Amino acid sequence: LILADGHKVGTLCVIDSQPRANLSEREAEILQLMARQVVSLLEARNARQERRIAQLIAQTTTDAFVCADSHSRITLWNRAAEAMFGWSAAEALGQSLDLIIPQVHRKGHHAGVARMRAREPSRLVGQTVEVPALCKAGHEIPVELSLAMWPEEGDDDRTPAGFAAIIRDISARKAAEAERVTTEARLARQVAAIQASDDGIALTDAAGDFIFMNSAHAAMFGYPDPAALVGRPWTTLYDPLEAQRINDEAMPILFAQGQWRGETQGLKADGTPIEQEIALSLAPEGGIVCVTRDVGDRRGMEREKARLREQLMLAQRQEVVGQLASGIAHDFNNLIAAISGTAELLRHIDDNRVRHHALRIQSAATTAAGLVEKLLTLGRRTPHPKLVDLRRTVWDVRDLVSPSLTDPLHR
Repeated sequence: LILADGHKVGTLCVIDSQPRANLSEREAEILQLMARQVVSLLEARNARQERRIAQLIAQTTTDAFVCADSHSRITLWNRAAEAMFGWSAAEALGQSLDLIIPQVHRKGHHAGVARMRAREPSRLVGQTVEVPALCKAGHEIPVELSLAMWPEEGDDDRTPAGFAAIIRDISARKAAEAERVTTEARLARQVAAIQASDDGIALTDAAGDFIFMNSAHAAMFGYPDPAALVGRPWTTLYDPLEAQRINDEAMPILFAQGQWRGETQGLKADGTPIEQEIALSLAPEGGIVCVTRDVGDRRGMEREKARLREQLMLAQRQEVVGQLASGIAHDFNNLIAAISGTAELLRHIDDNRVRHHALRIQSAATTAAGLVEKLLTLGRRTPHPKLVDLRRTVWDVRDLVSPSLTDPLHR
C-alpha cells in the first residue's frame, strides 16, 4: 500500500484455507487493483478528515478566514469574517474580494492577482502585512493579513488555483499603540518640565531609596549629577538627628494623611547646612514624592528686612525723642542763662563766701548746659564722639554734690 506521495503505509494480504505455490499474473493484477482501491479509500478518508479539521478550525478561530479562487471570487467566509466585516457568508460567497478592499487599493489588488496568473512572483504571498479593510457599514479598519496561495493540481509552475487569507482586526492594537505613543510623549513633556523646574523634585521607592531625582534637587545639595544619589536612602541628605526628627514628626502625618509640608535643614555634599521648605506626598506604589525648595536666601532676606525694620523703628523713636528733647532744651537753656547771669552778678560782690557759692552756681549751670547739649544729640542719627577729660568730670561732680554732703551748721 503506497500513497501518492510514495510513502509506504502497509501491505494488503489475502489468506486462503489451502497453501498455494505461486500467484498467477491475473491474481497479482487483482491484488494490485485491490491495493490501489484501499489506498484510494485511505487517501479519501484522510482528505475528508483534513477537510473537516480545516472547516472546524476556520469556523472556530477568532481570526477571519477567507478563501478565493484565481479570479478573486470568495469561496470561503467563516464566522469570524462575518463578525469582523458585517457581511454574512450567504452575502459574501461568490462575490469579488473587492467587497472588503477599499476603493483606493482595488487597482493595486487587481494588478497583483494578474501578475500571479502570469506566474510572476508576488511580494505578499507568504508574508504578513498591515492593510486597511472595508466593512459593510462603510468604514475602514486596520487589519493584519497573512496570504497563502495554492497552485493548480499538477502544475509545477505554481499557477494560482486560489488564495487563502487569515485576517486579524488590529484596531485595538493600533489604538493601544497610539495611546502608548501619546502617553510616552506626555510623560516626556512632564519629565522635561520636571527637569526644567527650579524646585528640587525626587521620588523614592517604598524602602526610602531614591529612584528618580531632577537636576535641581541634586544641585541644591551640591551634587552635579543626580545619578550619584539614585539608589541611596533619603537620609543621606540629612544629619542623623534631623533625619530622626523627620521620621518621628513628618512620617506619621504623611502615612496618615497622604501628605506633609514643613521646613527642615539638610546637608550639602561638603557638609554645609541648607535650609529647606519641603512638601511630601505618598506615591501610588508606596514611595514618596518630595518637592523641596532652598529657602536660605529667603530666610536671609527676611532677617535683613527685620533688621532694617528695627533700625527704622529705632530711628523713628530717636526722632520723636529728639524733637521732644529739643523743645525741652530750649526752655532749659533760658533758665540756665538766667541762673548763670545771676551767679555772675553775685561773683562780683565783695564777699568770699558769696563769690565761692557764685562760682559753684556757674559751674553747675555749665554742667547743666552740657546735659542740655546731650539731650539735643538724641535727635541725631549719627553719633558725634569727642574726647572727655575724666578728671574734669570728676571735679565737676564733686563740686555738684559737695553742698549736699556738707554739715548744715558749717554751710
